[in-house]
Amino acid sequence: LEKGVDPLGPDNKIIYMTGPLTGTISPSSGRFSAVTKSPLTGLWGEANSGGQWGRDLKRAGFDGIIIEGVAPRPVYLVVDHGKAELRDAEGIWGTSVAETTKSIKDALGKRFNVSCIGVAGENLVRYSAILNDVHRALGRCGLGAVMGSKRLKAIAVAGNQKFTLADREAFREAAKRASDFANESLLKMTLEVYGTAMVLDLVNVKGGFPTRNWQSGTCSYADAINGPAINEKILVGRKACFACPIACGRVIEVKSGKYACQG
Repeated sequence: LEKGVDPLGPDNKIIYMTGPLTGTISPSSGRFSAVTKSPLTGLWGEANSGGQWGRDLKRAGFDGIIIEGVAPRPVYLVVDHGKAELRDAEGIWGTSVAETTKSIKDALGKRFNVSCIGVAGENLVRYSAILNDVHRALGRCGLGAVMGSKRLKAIAVAGNQKFTLADREAFREAAKRASDFANESLLKMTLEVYGTAMVLDLVNVKGGFPTRNWQSGTCSYADAINGPAINEKILVGRKACFACPIACGRVIEVKSGKYACQG
């Protein structure tokens, strides 16, 4: 980028990128990153996400995607087994992440995985996120606003490209050693039981809990929303990202009240 580039201008870029292990059997290899000049800080902005999308981009035939410029009207990008095409998104502009994902899957087929923005990104909220697999987030640095500034609603990826390994058996052994090492980790065991909410109490004690949008660094009712509370009150299952032995994702059910939901 040239010095002084406007983060929400056409000359800024968003770069989605996988790694050399993405999509392999190496543990936790489903993750991917996206980088840009942040509209929130005016500096380097980077976010990382899990789920299945990183693997699916690799299977679609690409290691990464570089997005620049600005579309004259809302569009979404379809990447299908080595081919890329921009399609009209005016019909889904103004819809939520869940609605956008469903609409694109209904149009293209269930084999597609979707990374997209919601209304906050469209409206250039400077801390808005990009979501994939509906619930997984590129949550840092306002990447959603940059995507919205380019009028890019979503990227849908699909493919069945295979990965070639120089020594498949040696790689399998190395991946097993890494997985065994992870399985012996106390951190992994704790994440399995409580998910990422395991850190809530520690962060709260240290004054780093972003209560009321950082009006305070501590939360008076932390005991009601920490890992043990979630397990006791609403947890019904666990969900893992691609090739991840940890499965820190929580599947919950709120059975009654105005916040009743499951997912």
